[in-house]
Amino acid sequence: MTSNQGQSILSLSGPDAATAIKEYGQDPLAFMTGCAREYGEIVPIQIEDDVFCLITNPEHITQVLKDRQLFVKGQDVELLKTILGNSLLTSEGSFWQRQRRLAQSIFHQRRINGYREIMVEYTQQMLENWKAGDSIDVQQEMMHLTLNIVMKTIFNQDIAGGDAGNVAQAVEEAMNWFVQKSKADSSKR
Repeated sequence: MTSNQGQSILSLSGPDAATAIKEYGQDPLAFMTGCAREYGEIVPIQIEDDVFCLITNPEHITQVLKDRQLFVKGQDVELLKTILGNSLLTSEGSFWQRQRRLAQSIFHQRRINGYREIMVEYTQQMLENWKAGDSIDVQQEMMHLTLNIVMKTIFNQDIAGGDAGNVAQAVEEAMNWFVQKSKADSSKR
């Protein structure tokens, strides 16, 4: 894979594998922010035979998302297909293009502006439920918030209480399965 100037991704500077694994495991956001600050807009991270690429420039991210024929998905996408099916996230080629055209209306600027209002409203509702002195599972709260926002913005469905918890649990179990399967498969390579 090469950048738009024809430079090999692997010729760019990035953290060594041990540092990446350790720091990402401790604090993913701090790790990615530090990488962007230290290494720039495109950061290769090579762990054994796998190369991961952190992209922080919005124009580059747009290029990756729009020019799919230039960017081939890795082997882990096959695992994701087990969970997500042949979806917009996992498909390629003409099938992906058809799916993207069908979903394009949800990414129209007018719709996105409406999403902002929903995000603010749902975040305020979540914060109002937090009580001073209570212990809060931030990961669980953010999972519920994200699911509520996605369900409302994409499917125009409100899920609350038990439904959100059930969906969050299913997503978490699927993610855990994916991570375990991905680790097992990468050890075979």
